[in-house]
Amino acid sequence: MSSYKSESHKRRATTRLYFRIALFTIVAGVIILGGLRIYRSIVPTHKSLHPSTQSSAPVRTIPGTPLIVDKGMGIVCIPLLTNKSVTNLAIYNRKTGQQHILFNRAVSIIGLSAGLSNGESILVFGMAVEDTNRNGRIDPLDNHQLYYYRAVSGEIHQFSKPIYNFTQLVGTLDGISTADGISRQGPGLIYKVTVDINHNGNLDTGDPVQYVVADLSTQTISEMLPETIVPTSTIKESKVEPDLQ
Repeated sequence: MSSYKSESHKRRATTRLYFRIALFTIVAGVIILGGLRIYRSIVPTHKSLHPSTQSSAPVRTIPGTPLIVDKGMGIVCIPLLTNKSVTNLAIYNRKTGQQHILFNRAVSIIGLSAGLSNGESILVFGMAVEDTNRNGRIDPLDNHQLYYYRAVSGEIHQFSKPIYNFTQLVGTLDGISTADGISRQGPGLIYKVTVDINHNGNLDTGDPVQYVVADLSTQTISEMLPETIVPTSTIKESKVEPDLQ
């Protein structure tokens, strides 16, 4: 009988030992897994260090070719590209060493050109600030209006007649050379534009193509073709100024 009790006691002791070992293993596993999750949330993994390998990673932004806006003042514009499209502009001042991003959100910019307006250096560009075709993003397929940036004051203005979609800068009128030796655009820039006559925000095959001249001295736009070809007078102009800053 004494031997039987002894064996029973040993079995119970062994069972308790196995149970403690199993419980310890489970608790240790939970602690290790929890610690690993915390570590991964703090320390980036190898995959997250290379976002280009992830399909949901943000698109990389790279600087484009710098464009001199004013050599005397040392002001340079650097286009910022995403997927080969200009989505913002960086302005660099060599004299002061200061630099800043021009817009606080992504836009779409085409046809960058440095020019003079009444002796003042300006930067002229077509820009889309709204998703006019409703494809979920602002890109070169949206309607672009014409703007200019004043190098001295840093102000941004929109040209008159914002009824065209500026698609391409195709030429200049009266190219001039200034005292600093840089060849600049003259007072007239020629743009190829389309007119959204049905106001659907898209470039349809029925939308007419026009060529216009942007006068930098007066910040106005005039048609190069008779209005009987492109009846722009029937199109209502938008008076809404987009919030760019």
